[in-house]
Amino acid sequence: MKPPALLEQSGGVAHGRRRAVGIVNLTLTATLVTKSGAEISFASGSPAPDIAARMRDLGMPPGHATHIRQTGQEWGDEWREYELDFLGVPVPFLAAERPPWPYFRWQGESIAVQLWQRIIRRKGSPLYLDIRWHPDHGRSVSICGLDHETPWEVVKTTHRGMGLIRDGYDGGRKYGALSVPPDVARKQALDIQRYKGMGLSWAAIGTRLQLDRKTCKERLRRLEAGEFD
Repeated sequence: MKPPALLEQSGGVAHGRRRAVGIVNLTLTATLVTKSGAEISFASGSPAPDIAARMRDLGMPPGHATHIRQTGQEWGDEWREYELDFLGVPVPFLAAERPPWPYFRWQGESIAVQLWQRIIRRKGSPLYLDIRWHPDHGRSVSICGLDHETPWEVVKTTHRGMGLIRDGYDGGRKYGALSVPPDVARKQALDIQRYKGMGLSWAAIGTRLQLDRKTCKERLRRLEAGEFD
């Protein structure tokens, strides 16, 4: 798998940079580190032994995998003591849709991942939440690492991590940001023009494309002015 282009951005939520690229045992890896501290690692060919073991345990298809590590601070200071570890399969980027399975999506880099495992733990805790998804079996949630001597306070702080479980994780620039590539903006503008021709309201168009009203109108204005030609 060829890692997506990792581009420097300015003025947005995420500043991505390529931290490390290497080829070891036919494994191509790259890591995107965001401004807020998320690490998005890509691997193909022969994944690292620990990742390969997790993939087998989850029943994931062999080959491509995306491994993501980040802190809970992405969702507010109250979560800064929590760590998230995701493992999944890279999928085509769908900017305006919410897939029916758990996903991680990073708008600025057009990254999308079908999540098969999400591990959430409080820093330093022996316990962790293990949230799994399989196309044939659906979702399961477990608290792992428990024994008869585990203090109740540790159990409670681990369980609190349930607040970080979401059907989808969206990061990077928000939808409607002016930094989208020209070909994406043009496609959005054509969709807006088509929806307007169907009589849809600005609110309905914005919901379909995950764009605010101002951005929808600006996209259509630019299309009608020939700026995408």
